[in-house]
This record gives sequence, structure tokens and C-alpha cells, in this order.
Amino acid sequence: MATFHPSLTNEKWQRLSPAHQILNIAAELSRARNATAQGDSISCTHSLERVSELLELSIADQKWLRNSRREFLRLKEFLAGYYISDNKKSEHLTQALQVLLFFHKDSSIVKI
Repeated sequence: MATFHPSLTNEKWQRLSPAHQILNIAAELSRARNATAQGDSISCTHSLERVSELLELSIADQKWLRNSRREFLRLKEFLAGYYISDNKKSEHLTQALQVLLFFHKDSSIVKI
């Protein structure tokens, strides 16, 4: 069971299509970006923690190819650095969001 999404199990997450998984992660990442832009560091921190949890669920999902899971790990590493950084800028999260949306062809059509 997920900590920040208590009703979400691995099985429920894995039933989502890859595009839906990406878009759910992107929604949380967008919340973090908006919180950063508004100077709300607490909301940004909470959103980044939820993003991390969703990334972990996707990494554990075997429908993703090995290379995709590796990219999720890279994104998680980038966001961990951002999480502990003293220099948080919403532009960095915008770039991460753009990269994330290109992980799957169906989510890549979303405009930010």
C-alpha cells in the first residue's frame, strides 16, 4: 500500500495504462511546479514526495521496458536532487515535466 496514496495498491496502479500512469505522475509534478512558482515550499515538498511514490510504483510495474524504468530512475534521481536543493526554480520542474510527458507516445501530445 502506498503511503501518500493510501487507497492505491501496486495492482491498481499496474492496471492503469502507461499513458495514465505518466499523466498521474505529471499531475503531481505540475502541482510541485505550481507550488514552487507560488513560493509554497511545503506544498512543493508534499507533491514531490507523491511524485516519488508514483515513480516507485511505475518502476515496479513490469509492463514498462527496462529502458523506461531506467528513465524513471533518472527522473527520480533528478527530483531527489531538486528536493534537497536550496535553489528551487519552477523552470527546472517544467523541464522535468516535459521530459516525463515524452516517456509515452500517448502522453507526449499534452501541452504544458
